[in-house]
Amino acid sequence: MQPPTVDVALAQPVARSRRVVVLLLAVALLSLADLVLTLTCLTTAGLSESNPIARMVIGASPPWFLAVWKIASIIAACGILYLHRERRQAEIGAWICLAVLVWLSFRWSAYLGTFEFISVSDASALATDPEWVTMTR
Repeated sequence: MQPPTVDVALAQPVARSRRVVVLLLAVALLSLADLVLTLTCLTTAGLSESNPIARMVIGASPPWFLAVWKIASIIAACGILYLHRERRQAEIGAWICLAVLVWLSFRWSAYLGTFEFISVSDASALATDPEWVTMTR
């Protein structure tokens, strides 16, 4: 009796598909964590935003719009990669998204760690920085 053979050509897309789904779940969770941290900082002390497009959106819209914009971008990016999850390019894209969000998580950690050292006078001085943005609820 011989063991069953596995068609490698058929197994590879299934394995890749599973990896991409797991990666996209991690991307979505880290993206939502980024959104929560962003909204928390924006509606309290504010934060320094170096992305000019994000600064424009933050300055011209209420917090709910930023949340909708961010969630829509998460759905669009994850949706496109999910639709092509059996392709190598989708897996590479998912890995790149995850790497960027892990890097962003480390940036958030460092950024939030500086707040315990900022005094009230420092906070008002930061508000004059052109990259410093806040949102009202």
